[in-house]
Amino acid sequence: MIYGTPTVVGYESTSGTLVIPELYRGLPVNRIIDGAFEFDNIYKVVIPRSVSDIGTGPFVECRTLETVEMHADIDALPERMFDDCVSLRSLTITSRLREFGKFSLRNCRSLERLEIPETVTAIGEGAFIGCTSLESIVIPTSVVSLGRNALSGCTSLRRVTIPEGLASSSEDAFSGCPALELVTIMS
Repeated sequence: MIYGTPTVVGYESTSGTLVIPELYRGLPVNRIIDGAFEFDNIYKVVIPRSVSDIGTGPFVECRTLETVEMHADIDALPERMFDDCVSLRSLTITSRLREFGKFSLRNCRSLERLEIPETVTAIGEGAFIGCTSLESIVIPTSVVSLGRNALSGCTSLRRVTIPEGLASSSEDAFSGCPALELVTIMS
C-alpha cells in the first residue's frame, strides 16, 4: 500500500497468471505504478474494474504475455501499456476506454485482431505500430482522431474501416503497410 491506498507495484509468482484483486484488506485496489511488471514472465492478466489509475508502461516487454482482460475504469490505455508484448494474442476491453495512448500496443506482433470499443474517441501516436500479425481493423465512428504512425508497420494489415467523420488523421497513419488492399469509409 502506498499512502493507505492499495497499489500494485509488481508480481512475485511463478504461475504466470496475474489476477489483480478488486479489494485488498477491504479497500479497493485502484492503482498500478509505472513499469510495475516490465520484463516479467506473465501469460495472462486480469485487471479489475476497481483500477482507475495505471502508470506508464506497466507491461513493457512482458514477452510471454498472451491474454489480457481489461475491466479497469480508465479513460486511456497509458503510454506504452503493452509495448513489446510480442506474444499478446488476445486483448478484451470491457471498460469505458476513450483513448489508446501513445505506443500503447507497439510491437504486439502476435495480435491478429482487435475490437476497438465504441467509447474510444482517439488513437494515439504509434498506438498499434509494428503489430505485424494484425490483418484487419475497424475504427468505430466514435473515433475523431487517428495519431501519427498509428498503424505503421502493420505488415499483414489488409483491410481497414475508418469513420467518415474522422476529424484528424496523419498522412502516415498507415505507412509501412504493404499488404493493405482495402480501406472502407463508413458513414
